Amino acid sequence: MRYRSGFIAVAVLASASAVMAQTTPGSIQGKVLSADGKPIPRASIYYGRSGRVKGKAAAGAVLPPVLSAKAELDGSFTLPNLLPGGWIVCAEATGYLNPCHWSTAPAFTVGSGQTISNAAVHMDQAYQYQVRINDPQGLLANEGKAAGSVLQIGVQAPSGALQRAPSVVKDSTGRTYTIAIPLKAAVNLFVSGGAFQLNDSSGLQLEKGGRVTQVTAPAPTSATAAGPPLAFTVTAWGKP
Repeated sequence: MRYRSGFIAVAVLASASAVMAQTTPGSIQGKVLSADGKPIPRASIYYGRSGRVKGKAAAGAVLPPVLSAKAELDGSFTLPNLLPGGWIVCAEATGYLNPCHWSTAPAFTVGSGQTISNAAVHMDQAYQYQVRINDPQGLLANEGKAAGSVLQIGVQAPSGALQRAPSVVKDSTGRTYTIAIPLKAAVNLFVSGGAFQLNDSSGLQLEKGGRVTQVTAPAPTSATAAGPPLAFTVTAWGKP
């Protein structure tokens, strides 16, 4: 009986060691690069497991929890303590498009205890498209004070996600929003005033559900003279 108990104990330990060997964390080391191979310094990196959501494949999707890191000045990064399996690595940087939304999401398969070296996360250059919201009556001071009193401005990426305009400059007569769009492809820009009534530059009132406008970056030869931004004017504030 003692021999049998000892054999069982050894078998259990061997099995546990095998499981631990299969789940030894690995890492990903690489660089964030532009389309022409130049390093992108200090890019914000977001990464997580790839897998299945409610029984369906989630190709290109980052599953929670979403982790974050920062690339170095030379674009290099290290993502440590990664469990074996598939990982998606996304990146954001001013003047560039997040590959997880605008192209093929960078995917890596980490083996048990493996360090993936020379991983490359490529980002395409973006054009900074501007949308002007004129507010001659100062009505936007009421934003957030009532239900629906929020402007929504963004573009729909190929991933299906609405990329909201992250940058806004306020002045005494309104706001200028800036959002990254591809250099060589048309995109759908969505603008909604919610509880604010918006009129376009021709004086036409925007629909209650917002308006979708196809926009493109100017040709490279005319980038320095791209013309005024797409403009709307706040004319009233009330129920959405």
